Amino acid sequence: MIRPRNPLATLLRLRGIQERRERGALARAERALADSRAQVAARKQVLDALSMAGGPLSAAQLRAVRMQGDHAYELLRAAREAAASAEAERDAAAAAASRAALRRKSTERLVERRDLEAQALARTAAARALDELVVTRRSSS
Repeated sequence: MIRPRNPLATLLRLRGIQERRERGALARAERALADSRAQVAARKQVLDALSMAGGPLSAAQLRAVRMQGDHAYELLRAAREAAASAEAERDAAAAAASRAALRRKSTERLVERRDLEAQALARTAAARALDELVVTRRSSS
């Protein structure tokens, strides 16, 4: 025998799946943000290390150090842009996860209200059936 499906239970299950999916996306975005921040820190250390050239330098050495510094600065700038992008993606993922959690909670409340309404309806039907039984017994006596 095929059991009739409860559409609200199905919706609740789907909302739970969506919430878990969004939380997974949030975790991946946070991991990407942490990686990009570590990349920024590493690039900053490289740039700082280049800034500490000691002693007198020849023109060729000075030019080489300057080119390395320019390259290191460009890499740092790119890493900062990637970190900002990762932070924006993390914020968007956090908002999506929050919305998914709110939808799931809303559906849970709806299911609870429907269950309470069904219980109240069942109590009312039982009371009416009892009343009809009493009336039937009185009329047959």
